Formats: sequence, C-alpha cells, structure tokens
Amino acid sequence: MIKTITTPNSTTPIISADQNTDRVLTIAVASLALVLAAAGGVEVYGALAAQSGQRAFARAVALPRGAERDDALHIAQRDLGVSVRLSSADPAVWLALAETRYLQAVAAAAEGVSPELALAAARAASQAQALAPRDPHPPALLARALAAAGESPEAIAPSLVASYALDADKSDLAAWRPTVAFQAWSALPRSVQDMALTEACFYSRDTPERFSALERAAVVAADPDLAARLEALLTDAACQPALVLSPKALP
Repeated sequence: MIKTITTPNSTTPIISADQNTDRVLTIAVASLALVLAAAGGVEVYGALAAQSGQRAFARAVALPRGAERDDALHIAQRDLGVSVRLSSADPAVWLALAETRYLQAVAAAAEGVSPELALAAARAASQAQALAPRDPHPPALLARALAAAGESPEAIAPSLVASYALDADKSDLAAWRPTVAFQAWSALPRSVQDMALTEACFYSRDTPERFSALERAAVVAADPDLAARLEALLTDAACQPALVLSPKALP
C-alpha cells in the first residue's frame, strides 16, 4: 500500500510506502502485475520501473533546488514505488527509494526539512538493510534520515555503529557519514567516534573546501568532547589539505 504525503517543502505530492492508504494505485499496480505475470513480464517491468526511477533521481541530484527538482523526485518516487511492489526483494531499489525520499525531505523547492518524509526514507533504508545486511550503505542512510527527522542520538547511533562495523573506510560515505556521527556523538561508543574522526580527517584533506567544512563543524559542535576532538583534528597535519602551488612558485 502507499500513502501520498504532501510536505511543506514540496510542490508536488510525495509517494510513501506506508501500509494503509491509497488503495487505488496499489490495486492498479497489482492488476498490472497479474497481467504481466501471465505474460512473464513482471520482473522485466519492475526492472524498467527501477531504471526509470534511478534516472529521474540522478537528474534530480544534478538540478538546483526548485520545482524542476521536485518534479524529477516525484517521478523517481513514483517509478521506484512501482518497482518495490513488483520486486520487493531487491535491496538496491529500496535503497534508491530511500535516497530519493531523503533528498526530497531535505532539499526540495521550499526551505526546511520534512520530518515525515525523512522517516519514510528511514523506513525504506531499513528495508534495504534487512535485505542486504552486509552492505554499509543502508544503515548509514537510515541514520542520516533519522537525524534529519530530528530523532535522538540514542535512536541514530545503532545504525551508525552497524555501518562503521561493516566498513569504516567507504569513500562514498565519507562525504556525510561523519557529519551524522557528530549529531549522534554522545550515544556513540568511543571506537566508533574514532572511526568517524579518521574518516572526516581523510576526507577533509582532499580540498580546502572540505577542510573548511570541518572547521565549521568544530565551531558549531555543541558537545564539548566533540568540539575538543575536532579542534585537535584541525591541527593534525595529516588532516590538512596539501598546498596548491602556482607554476611561478615551482622551482
């Protein structure tokens, strides 16, 4: 079953995977599935819907905040929603749906965050985690969505612990996983805190812009222990970006 969520930061209705509403679309999908099953085409249609949804999501990521991005996200959620109904055991589709919902929750046309849609993203990420328990991405995204929804550090921490335990050096998570860890800092074990700081260190040293983001994190850190450890990180030469020399400065 699905539910249409209209959020304050959206210009179009959003499709969610709640269990008790919008029976019309669910019945339509089920009817189509029966027709396709007779022709042996359910898996093919589900795969095509997933591809269409993932293309729409990739387009949304590349667009600036605004109505055009909302439209792309609406298409992505619609098609990915169809796909999970036809191929509900595919963790990649559930993860793509979670990513789509998260982006809509935090970066739609209007300012602000939709806690309801962030929680819908968390539910999809949780489903992906159940289907792919060795993948560090679903629990990381689950933690990120819970943080966006305003959940407590104690609610966020278990998913982060699970993600770091699976892979503490995943380059495509380094851009944002430490930031989520900073939000759940007080509830994280010391070992996971250390992994988050190491990940932040290696990510920040790639460019001055990334290092500046780490500096801002230190300034806004509310937890005294986190603030102190970030300040120490900023003075660590291993975490600082290499100087970019102009051709004139070269020997």
